[in-house]
Amino acid sequence: MSVEFATDAEFQAFVSRYAIPIDDKGIAEWSFDDRVRTINFAIRKGIDLELFEPGDNSINSQKDAEKELFGDDKSASEAG
Repeated sequence: MSVEFATDAEFQAFVSRYAIPIDDKGIAEWSFDDRVRTINFAIRKGIDLELFEPGDNSINSQKDAEKELFGDDKSASEAG
């Protein structure tokens, strides 16, 4: 699940799945800031969240990031 692009219902299901304690019975409209605060709160409370698919480390790969930014244009990555 992408925290940024998940629907409000998808993020609410994420909150419920991990039993993250929220004062209300959920939030009808989750802003990005609300989502980030909720995830940080859960981490501080020691809730073990699976934020990435197992084995998916592409988000941290510099090579993949350059490919996303520049496509397969080798001259762009060689210039930097």
